[in-house]
Amino acid sequence: MKEGNLEEGKERRTMMLPAMDSSLEDDVSVSDNLPAYRLDEEQVALVVASDGAKRSPRRSTFSQALQTQPITVPRDPWLAIRTTQRQKQRRKFCALFVITVVVVAVAAFLVIEMAVLEDTQPTHGIEEEEEDIYDEHQRGGDDDLAFDGFDDDDIIQSNNTDETSSDRITCPQEPPPPSDNDKQGNFDEYIEADTTKLTATGELAERAEDYRNQGYDGFSKNFAQAKENIYDYVQEYFVPALRNGGGSIYESACGTAANLLMTLEIIAESGVKDVTVYGSEYIADSVTIARQMIEAHMPEGFYMGSICQADSTNLEHVPSNSMDVTFTGYIDPLVDPLDLHPDEGISDSIARCKSADHEIAEKEQKAQEQWFARWVTEMVRITKPGGSLIVEDVAKPICEIYRDWGGVSQAWWPKAVADYGWDIRVDSITFGPAARSPVKYKGRRYNVAMRKMG
Repeated sequence: MKEGNLEEGKERRTMMLPAMDSSLEDDVSVSDNLPAYRLDEEQVALVVASDGAKRSPRRSTFSQALQTQPITVPRDPWLAIRTTQRQKQRRKFCALFVITVVVVAVAAFLVIEMAVLEDTQPTHGIEEEEEDIYDEHQRGGDDDLAFDGFDDDDIIQSNNTDETSSDRITCPQEPPPPSDNDKQGNFDEYIEADTTKLTATGELAERAEDYRNQGYDGFSKNFAQAKENIYDYVQEYFVPALRNGGGSIYESACGTAANLLMTLEIIAESGVKDVTVYGSEYIADSVTIARQMIEAHMPEGFYMGSICQADSTNLEHVPSNSMDVTFTGYIDPLVDPLDLHPDEGISDSIARCKSADHEIAEKEQKAQEQWFARWVTEMVRITKPGGSLIVEDVAKPICEIYRDWGGVSQAWWPKAVADYGWDIRVDSITFGPAARSPVKYKGRRYNVAMRKMG
């Protein structure tokens, strides 16, 4: 700094400040609330010396201004500048904070919305990853009946009955007429999946041969995982009726036979042999796949009977009292039981459940129960006296569980025995978790097992 300028400042004992350019207006503001006073020569020298050391262009302009024009400034010359900078930083931080909160809130909303949609979307059998089978076996009312299994003493073996021989089963020559549950593209996912498992000549494609590493019949779990889940269940409810050998087993609506095949493997691993295998399936390509799968991978000591294309509510090609074990992996429910709104399907039924119009909802449930009864009636008819009958993955009524396709309650089964005249021992009816999906379908689906009188 030039000495002459300091002398001039001493004589005036004030600071001279020219009109400041616009660049200072952003950084310099004088607060009305701060006490002001005039800088003496020592303070001016301190500011100017500090400016020279820091070599800031804006501070240089300010220090030059201090020497040329009187001004009343805040107690700290740089307080106003720092205050403005802090205000800018605070505004920037607040803006970033608000944006972050908004983004997090939107993301959380989307995650919750997706979870709700996934949870409310019914599944025909499409699974997710799940935990080990849970052990909640109960006894009592609708949800509290035991799942104790069948005792060997309660099973009447085939050689003690006068049943009609299953050897006379001949598949129908014509495909079945459209089924009551073949609506709104109910089977499209199965039909599409079947096309990838067959070659143009109708032989099993490589994808079908690799069945142990894939999901099946709409399930995401592969064959080995599903087999592990149902292992104890099959041993408890299937094996006793077949233990003496020479028996027969029938799956109604067997799909591509993956469920049937894993059931046969578990039975064979329990030491049972000499079992003849039968089944039926509504979809033509599924029948083709099922026949080839069973013939190619059936356990040793088991024999191929027949797998026919048929409607599970009409098994007239199967003789009465001919099967030791009759089961089905899933009863496909009616999507629109009263055909009120074919285009809306299940969503319309759910809406009626939530509305005050309970009369129509009750009629729909009654139609659903009659559909289940038609299916089970045929299973009861073809089962031998004393034989076992199992229905897997039964969904509860749509008005009880919105996240499924609809079905029947556990309380319905004992009542149906009387209503439809089934030759079933009511005290043999047992319930338990849906073995293939015990965690996913907990509280939503269940298995039911029973024995025919004889």
